Amino acid sequence: MTALIEERSPGGGSGARLADDGGSVWVYLKHAGAVRAGWVRNRPGDGTAPRMPGVDGGPPLIAPTLLWTPDEAGVFVVDDGEPLALCRASSAASVAASTTTPLADPWGEPEDAAWADARAFWATAEAESRRLRDAQEDSLRAVLGMPRDVWTTDGGSWPGRGIWVFDAGAQTLLLTSGVAARPQPGGGRFELALAVDAAALAGHEQAVGAWLSGLSDLPWKRGVTLGDGVALGGAPPIFPGCDSVLLTRRGPDVGTAEVDRWWAVPLSPAAREAGLAGGPDDALATMGWSPTA
Repeated sequence: MTALIEERSPGGGSGARLADDGGSVWVYLKHAGAVRAGWVRNRPGDGTAPRMPGVDGGPPLIAPTLLWTPDEAGVFVVDDGEPLALCRASSAASVAASTTTPLADPWGEPEDAAWADARAFWATAEAESRRLRDAQEDSLRAVLGMPRDVWTTDGGSWPGRGIWVFDAGAQTLLLTSGVAARPQPGGGRFELALAVDAAALAGHEQAVGAWLSGLSDLPWKRGVTLGDGVALGGAPPIFPGCDSVLLTRRGPDVGTAEVDRWWAVPLSPAAREAGLAGGPDDALATMGWSPTA
């Protein structure tokens, strides 16, 4: 099998490979640890290579490219500006534009709409990500003042991301920026925040920043949809006795109309059990949590 294209998604959370097995062209999508294989078209062939039976061979590919869906959980195979197929992480079969086969679903209005959305999104992605980031950072400055520091967390990949650091008495507030440039696969745009004891954070800034950045990447790298009231396993080591976190809107309102801001609150086993029994408010009450206490 010959690889025609191998590409990471712009945000780095997914990967795709377009390959030719001599009889057919296939696209392989890796997202959230799972791999999907999608049939694209039969090759013209000379009758010696296996092809999907009952389907005529298409013309040779001219200049194949890939175009990602905005949430990076799907990829279009494009040739000479026209879509040939769409492979989604959420679907077992690809959608082929050229014909219907036992291994590909027919192209329809939803695919036309998704194709238009993807083209429009990436045509303005850089400008839109800057607009959303500027709006978030304006909101942070209006509520919290100027940050003490800004940590870069994107590693040079798109979109530009960082963590803004604010002093708040005995606490340090860490707030992500740039995550909302792309919608999460489960829907919606978000940023995260974490309140930590300033003395406990000293000397652990890099580890805690990496943890918060990794948490914000879960929708794209693990397929986890984040939202208000969602509990997740694991907590930074500077929170002794805590083994999970709860995402909540309860905290300084530094979101915008387009982007939610969720605070990550570390939970002890007792708080987690209280949350399971009575809901998120009981978990927060057990922890006595306040982002500015």
